[in-house]
Amino acid sequence: MTLRRRLVRWASTLGALLVATAVVLAIVSMIWPGMLKVVAPLLCDADHRTPVLVTTYVGEGTTETMYCMGERGQTYQVGDLWPLVVLWACFSAIVLVVLAIGRSRRLLTRSRTTTT
Repeated sequence: MTLRRRLVRWASTLGALLVATAVVLAIVSMIWPGMLKVVAPLLCDADHRTPVLVTTYVGEGTTETMYCMGERGQTYQVGDLWPLVVLWACFSAIVLVVLAIGRSRRLLTRSRTTTT
């Protein structure tokens, strides 16, 4: 297999994986919006550690906006996109690591059987 063909294969696999994780994350976040609180330690600073999710109903759609709240009630808006982007990046990284471990184990097993 040529180098170009391998690169196209890897790029298309990575693209499909990123799209699949984005779709799964979108579906799961619709079912359980509180999942966005998982990334609050990454997005909230030391003075505002308590995450608060506010659901806004606009027409037939909803928007989940995350705020970080301090001890005295002061808040700042993190937004609705950044928590999803950070969660998607973490989720994609976990899936990539699991797939890389599986792939390396399969290659190691294949090399052992061919050498013996």
